[in-house]
Amino acid sequence: MKGPQHYKSLSPVLFHFRDGAVEVCADIKEMFHQVLMQPQDRGDQRFLWRNEVDQREPDAYEMQVMTFGAACSTCAANYVKTVNASQYSSTDPLAALAIKEYQYVDDYVDSFTVKKKLSPFRRGFNSSSIASVRWTEAGEMVLVMFWQPTTDDFKFGVKYHRVPRSVMTGECVPTKREFLSLVMFTFDPIGFLSCYMMTKLLMRNIWRRGFDWDEPLPDNLAAAFEDWQGMSKIEEFR
Repeated sequence: MKGPQHYKSLSPVLFHFRDGAVEVCADIKEMFHQVLMQPQDRGDQRFLWRNEVDQREPDAYEMQVMTFGAACSTCAANYVKTVNASQYSSTDPLAALAIKEYQYVDDYVDSFTVKKKLSPFRRGFNSSSIASVRWTEAGEMVLVMFWQPTTDDFKFGVKYHRVPRSVMTGECVPTKREFLSLVMFTFDPIGFLSCYMMTKLLMRNIWRRGFDWDEPLPDNLAAAFEDWQGMSKIEEFR
């Protein structure tokens, strides 16, 4: 089971990132692989390996660390991270606060009013190099969103590679499956594209009416899609 979501939700982390004049971000290097499994629990991550030789008896292996494929890895790794941070609450309160409040799973996203020494924020886990993206000229990725520090612009790519071009050009009416791909492809956790995400309302209507996955949308919903489609021709939103 995946366990409770005790890690900080994404929206508050990103809102805090917009507070200060100097933003910083980093991520924990191979977070799951830094969490060791208890010996008595490693059997839950056992797998068989024949090395592409089907005729021989398989070798049995057990993962000694948390893995990306396990549903509980995020919950367990976050718990270990929080326990490690709590050990430094008295000696490094700012580091403990940053780890507990300003981190989304393995991504550290924080902001300050002035430049600060960043080394105290590495506690318990090995992290990648912490970069102050405000001090650079090049654009940076901040939790999957592309940010241009010099102009303070967030950019969103809206090129839908898994949807046929004929659908995007208006030559064909999308199916329920294709429309769902459009809805799920755009990642906008803060809601910058809230007007653009009217597609979610259309998807709800499509779902309630019980259309098959590969059935073209009826005329009234196809017309609503065409209205939305005019916006989708913009390559980039700021």
